[in-house]
Amino acid sequence: MLSDKIVEATLKAELPGAIEWAKRHGISVMSLLPDARVLRVVLVQETTQEEYFLQGCFDQYKELPPVWEWRDKSWAERSNTSLSPERRDTPFGPSMFLPHGNQAIICAPFNRMAFDSHGGPHKDWGEPAQWRTPRDPWVHAVTIGDMLQAILRDFRYTRTRMG
Repeated sequence: MLSDKIVEATLKAELPGAIEWAKRHGISVMSLLPDARVLRVVLVQETTQEEYFLQGCFDQYKELPPVWEWRDKSWAERSNTSLSPERRDTPFGPSMFLPHGNQAIICAPFNRMAFDSHGGPHKDWGEPAQWRTPRDPWVHAVTIGDMLQAILRDFRYTRTRMG
């Protein structure tokens, strides 16, 4: 288990770049809750102008990947499929937005919730502590900015909500 100081130092090093990335892409960073290690951003679907509320929780980061979840506007309800963009084919393959049970999962190794040990669909990825190991053909992102870029990459191809 990582010490709080290590997690805080890692976030302090990565968050400024992620926030600048968001500004360059016109993405609203709704809040950064440093004590809770939570980052909240709002993505707007180009064709519908609908807002999608994405939350990343970075406890134990980088020992474990963050928890990325779609939330409702109040940030209370989470992972419901109607809160997620649709799964859609992209030039890079199927998008990472996946219905799994009654939940919407961002299916990428940089999301703790995609691993079987956390209720996700991937038994074949091993344990979440192995999240930084590249897995072809899955997207590989090991910084907050790279994760947001990968999510945005797939999000730009969506046209509606999942469910």
